[in-house]
Amino acid sequence: MKTKSLCIVIVGFLVFLIAVPAHSWQGRMGGMGDPYGLVPDESDFLIHPAGIANGKGINFYGDYRFTWNEVNKWNVTLDMTSLTCGTCHSAYKNKGHEQKHQGLLGVALPAGPGRMGLFFQYEGKRGIYDGYSEVPTSHLNPGDDFYKNSFNNDLDSFALRLLYGLPMGAFKLGGEVQLAYHNGKNKITSEYLNELPGYWEITRNTLLTTLAYPYDYYNITSFFMLPYDSQYYEALFKGSLEGMIGPVKMAFTMRGGFIFTGDYKDKYSYADASPYSEVGNGDGKVKGWSTGGDLWVKYRLSEGLMLPFLLRVGYQEKTMEMG
Repeated sequence: MKTKSLCIVIVGFLVFLIAVPAHSWQGRMGGMGDPYGLVPDESDFLIHPAGIANGKGINFYGDYRFTWNEVNKWNVTLDMTSLTCGTCHSAYKNKGHEQKHQGLLGVALPAGPGRMGLFFQYEGKRGIYDGYSEVPTSHLNPGDDFYKNSFNNDLDSFALRLLYGLPMGAFKLGGEVQLAYHNGKNKITSEYLNELPGYWEITRNTLLTTLAYPYDYYNITSFFMLPYDSQYYEALFKGSLEGMIGPVKMAFTMRGGFIFTGDYKDKYSYADASPYSEVGNGDGKVKGWSTGGDLWVKYRLSEGLMLPFLLRVGYQEKTMEMG
């Protein structure tokens, strides 16, 4: 009885390992890098909206993926010459982990002469990285300064997608309108570990300390991540054509979009002998736009054997402007 129960547990675990990376109904294997379009799949209409016209009746869809990435060594070393310390050697050592969540729920159903799809999509990321940095000080304070650093990278994206496909003889036409909300945040906290009694108070307002104080901050933001807190909405549009040209199956989609109603804040937390204080440039706006296209051409060599040619082109511009 125990052996039978153990076998059931093992089989269930293996099924779980296979099913989760398979993206459920989408049929793409995470271990292969989510290959889009290499094999015909029902979820292809998420790329080419015209493909939704191929379905029948009312269909419900859903999938969820959880990914965990371990970041063991995120290290940077720097040698440079500085006015405050001469020849400087800095070391930054960090490690942590990343959690990614991807989920989608939707329905496709007949609507007039074609078919309509309504989908809700979520993508989230949580990155936590901890470590320390060892940086040289000025001539007034011989030795190295030590900082305890903490990096947090959070992202939440919600999207509502409306698709429609319409048969037009040998071809199908389709389109998509998408409204997305993005909330992203990079937070950097640096805690000064070896403050010397009286040193900070004596040299706080001198030019030398002004040069030395932001030294570690600017290196951190250059090597690891820029601190920010942004929320913005994005509108995306697609136009799609799918059909057969002799033995060749073709699908072509153009896409584009723009960002609107975006807010941005620049924040950095620093701690010395006094409580935490924030350093930043204030508030701003997020602006941007994107464009691109997908072309899939598949030539049938024989029954069950197809030669695919896939081309994806995209361009995105996003700026975070202060003031």
